[in-house]
Amino acid sequence: MPSVLRRLLACSFALLLAACGNPGGSADAPKTRNTALDNLFPMEQAVGSQAAFFVSLYRQMDDEPNFVVSPYGISAVLTHLAVASGNEQLAVALRHPTSSEKLPRTYGLITESLPFDAEVGVGIPSVENRIWAAEGENFAPAFLESDAAYRLHAANGAVAGADGAATLRDWLGSDVPGYTPGNGNLLLGTRARLDGPFLKPFVARLTQPKPFRVTDKITVETPLTRTVDSYQVTHSHMGVDVVEVPYVGDELALVLIVPRETTDLDTVAAALPDSLPVWMNRLSEGHVDLQIPKCTLTTNLDLGRVLQALGAEDAFRADAGLPGVLESGPAALAGVFHHAEINFGEYGSNVTEPSPDAAPRLQGTRSRLFVQVPAERPFLFVVRDMRRGAWLLAGRIADPRKF
Repeated sequence: MPSVLRRLLACSFALLLAACGNPGGSADAPKTRNTALDNLFPMEQAVGSQAAFFVSLYRQMDDEPNFVVSPYGISAVLTHLAVASGNEQLAVALRHPTSSEKLPRTYGLITESLPFDAEVGVGIPSVENRIWAAEGENFAPAFLESDAAYRLHAANGAVAGADGAATLRDWLGSDVPGYTPGNGNLLLGTRARLDGPFLKPFVARLTQPKPFRVTDKITVETPLTRTVDSYQVTHSHMGVDVVEVPYVGDELALVLIVPRETTDLDTVAAALPDSLPVWMNRLSEGHVDLQIPKCTLTTNLDLGRVLQALGAEDAFRADAGLPGVLESGPAALAGVFHHAEINFGEYGSNVTEPSPDAAPRLQGTRSRLFVQVPAERPFLFVVRDMRRGAWLLAGRIADPRKF
């Protein structure tokens, strides 16, 4: 199916979602669900909740000017826990309009549709989750069965051991700052990484240090990589330029959301669940002079702290937590940690040369629309599954001094 047609189909459903209102609600955890979403297709519920959950995470990241997370990866495993245990608080924290068992099945469909590299043996991006039980605990057979049926394969029977920090560190491949063992008997880790070449590589010889405006009063130099080529682009009424940069295979795309000088980034972020589907539907081909910082983002996040701040406190209480997960009785989370990384280079993410499948550079006359989009000020990005619309990775770049 042509990429434009896939985008139109995805956006038509997403527009229906936007018309029903933002499932994320206010900055505080919502007291009730948006029941207008209950009758929508499960895929649109899942994608809309990922967007709203990203906004919730964004509001918790004031001390991290640059960050990347996987709304899809985090939501996939925690949605299964919420539905299997009937934990309403956890479902609400994830911004789900319903805790229907259709939702984890929907995440299984997303997982199944992701691009897969048979030679490497991992999806591109690679999104993985693990749930470890405490020593002496066994997962309930029904939970293991649904874990496999939903294609999560997170609860593999592994035991956290006495040192949960070491278990997390070995699997995540990074330190887990701030981890202190809780009173629970489950430990959860989720990680995501993108390895993929751009369909239209940037021009390496044009990469050079240029000013990046952190604030109105602070400007720093950082390498910006540049290209001039044909992309799907739009200008929004909010004062935002949106550019879609596809990866090879035309199934994943990096969506750059670059506010103009007078536009507040926090305002743009808050509007994403409703606005991004509209912007994607308004994309049209344009000749784009595009610049983005050349950098690598790595984020290690204590999700347990964030989830409790969003109201999911019962999931961490042994007396009221997660029934149906362990054979011995109700389970409780001792910790939840997330690791994500993405690279912005001339040729893609964690790619050192152009792909042989890269598209030829634009030649000849320009298209009618010529746009300059210099991402030389704080901006947002989303890596989307173009077929399903899932938010595989998303984040913010705001201060090159903190790369």
